[in-house]
Amino acid sequence: MSGPPLVYINNAVGTRLAIPKDWISVEYARAENGIGAALLVLPGNNYDRPTFPKDGLVEIWRVPDSGSPYLDTETLWLIRRVVYKTGPPAVWEITAYDLNHILTRRIVDYNSNNAFSDKVMAADDMGKQVISENFGAGATDTTRSIAAYLSIQASSALAPSIRMDFSRQNVFKVLQDIADASYQNGTYLVFDVVCKTPPAFGAFPVLEFRSYVKYRGVDRTTTLSNQNQLLIGTDFGNLSEGVVDEDATNEITRGIALGQGIDSVQAVARTDDLARQAESPFGLIENARSASGALVAADLTAQSQAEVRSGIPKITVSGKFVSGTGLLYGLDWNWGDLVTAQVNGISQVCHVQGIKVHYGRDSGETVEPILSGAVA
Repeated sequence: MSGPPLVYINNAVGTRLAIPKDWISVEYARAENGIGAALLVLPGNNYDRPTFPKDGLVEIWRVPDSGSPYLDTETLWLIRRVVYKTGPPAVWEITAYDLNHILTRRIVDYNSNNAFSDKVMAADDMGKQVISENFGAGATDTTRSIAAYLSIQASSALAPSIRMDFSRQNVFKVLQDIADASYQNGTYLVFDVVCKTPPAFGAFPVLEFRSYVKYRGVDRTTTLSNQNQLLIGTDFGNLSEGVVDEDATNEITRGIALGQGIDSVQAVARTDDLARQAESPFGLIENARSASGALVAADLTAQSQAEVRSGIPKITVSGKFVSGTGLLYGLDWNWGDLVTAQVNGISQVCHVQGIKVHYGRDSGETVEPILSGAVA
């Protein structure tokens, strides 16, 4: 359990503007390889509009019953929406997004079939190169660089080698495709922008782009003989309102990439997932994507592979942890951990892929994990 969170509001360069202690509610959610959101509700008469600038940096510190406060999920929240409601009572509703939102603000602004958009390398390092060349010191247009604010974790080559061509595509979407490609090749991969050092004394925080291979947090599955083992589920009495969702609605088992040309002279590449096709007499499910920017056959094949990867069925397990069962968020488990979940006899090794945290002034804390069965 934890006490009420500490909340700080800064401007876009880290200057402290407010330390609201009268908040009505604080809630936030994060997801691996996604964009998390936070909602802060404050009394309307206690603050003026300049307290909430665009891209203002919100800090949410968790205060455990034992131990020191810490910046939960290692992120800051960028203010992007401010709503004032007259009520009664009057309130401010502040919507902010985690640091991954920064990554949505660039495209890979390079021509196809060159070293900046057509790469063959370890997937984790590919993502870091994409960030360097579009946000960092590697950007050929220096106006695109925010290297003064965002550092990049050292290369490690821990993920499999893949090939991709992503000219003019959104950087964040490219990172998601890289992570999917790594997963398809046997290694779970997570990208994230973390806050290494929060704003202090008016200084801009230290931010870093990182990659995580196999799992973001700690391996707590039963496959390890260590003290971190954790079993989660309705069958173990520590999860209520359990839901297992096996979703093959948008499955694709044959990806088709359409290159340059028309009809009989059009370049086409096809990739099949034979194992999933064989699961049903109706298991051949085709979908095509335009890959007209792919100038070589290998790039076209990579696009068809990406289309198949985008259609892998998804398994998620969700529910609410039962208080008093030894499952303390931040102590016994955390966002990004690898756990074993079981609902209605269905056992699945899962990532704690997402998390939702809500603090109410009167209701206290509620924590909800989102567990993903996509494990590699």
